[in-house]
Amino acid sequence: MRLPVEAVHNDYTEGTGPRRAQEILAALGRLDLLGHRSAFVNLWRPIMGPVHDVPLAVCDARRVKPTDIVDTPIHHHAEQELSKPRHSGEIQSARFSAAHVWYYFSEIRPEEGLLIKCYDAPGLGRARFVSHMGFRNLAYPKHFTPRESIEARTPVVY
Repeated sequence: MRLPVEAVHNDYTEGTGPRRAQEILAALGRLDLLGHRSAFVNLWRPIMGPVHDVPLAVCDARRVKPTDIVDTPIHHHAEQELSKPRHSGEIQSARFSAAHVWYYFSEIRPEEGLLIKCYDAPGLGRARFVSHMGFRNLAYPKHFTPRESIEARTPVVY
C-alpha cells in the first residue's frame, strides 16, 4: 500500500506520455494505432468513503504556464524490493504560482470518481496535462478513517 502523494505532480511528461502509449499499443499488438493521436486518462476513486483526509485536488490546466512545470525523475520500486528500482521514469512536478486555481470534491464516495487527463498529444490548445495532489484537509479532525483509493491509467487513441 502506498500513501497518497502530497506533492503537486502529473503522471506523464512530453516524452513519457507518447513513449508509454507506444509501449502499451505494441504490447497489445496494435501497431496500426501508433500514428494516431493518443492521450492518457487516470480514473481515481476512493475504496472507502467519504474521503475526509487527503482528498485529491486538481489544478485548472488553463492556469498553469509551461514555466510552472519541471520534468522530474522518478523511480518505481516493488513493495518487496526497495534496494533497487523496478523501473525508472519521469513525471512533472509543479512550481508554486499564485495564478493556480485548485478544485477538489468534498467527501467523495466510492461510487463517485474523477477522470483526469494526464497527457494529451500536442495541438489545438486543449489542456494537455492536469497537475494533481492529495492534501491535508485541515477542516476535518484527525480521527477520520485514513483515505483508501485506487487509480487506473489507460491510453486513449483517437
